[in-house]
Amino acid sequence: MDLREVFAANLRRLRNARGVSQDELAYEANVSRSYLSQLEKGTFYASLNVVGRLSEALGVEPAELLKMPHTGQKSMVIRAVVNLVHGQHQGINSSTRLIG
Repeated sequence: MDLREVFAANLRRLRNARGVSQDELAYEANVSRSYLSQLEKGTFYASLNVVGRLSEALGVEPAELLKMPHTGQKSMVIRAVVNLVHGQHQGINSSTRLIG
């Protein structure tokens, strides 16, 4: 699995788990909402500086954003990333746990 996809899935999962909108997180991390959206889709790579700002805004260690999924959860994460890339995120919400 591409680390960019892992980052995207973790970023979205953590943001949703905290009940924070993209606008709110973007403001707190000092990035544009558009850029944050592209990160969550796995379209853009994030610099270490941005990873640090996002992790701080989310209240997690930077490693949480880069943590690989457990073996049994990989297919769920891959499906979620594919759906996000294709704009089909109806089934993903704050109660959906993608990565443990």
